[in-house]
Amino acid sequence: MVSFNELFPQVDEKATIDTVKHFFKDELPKAQRYSHKDVNGIKSPTISDMPGGRFGK
Repeated sequence: MVSFNELFPQVDEKATIDTVKHFFKDELPKAQRYSHKDVNGIKSPTISDMPGGRFGK
């Protein structure tokens, strides 16, 4: 039987935190400048053009 630790290696929380901080501090602003887009206003998409139906009638 395969153990849980073999399937999912231990996470180094400090390294993960450092990586995420680096991404948001350095990499994301750089990518934003390259794209000429402001990512601060990004929202989840809203699907409003889906066909409606009359259920139960």
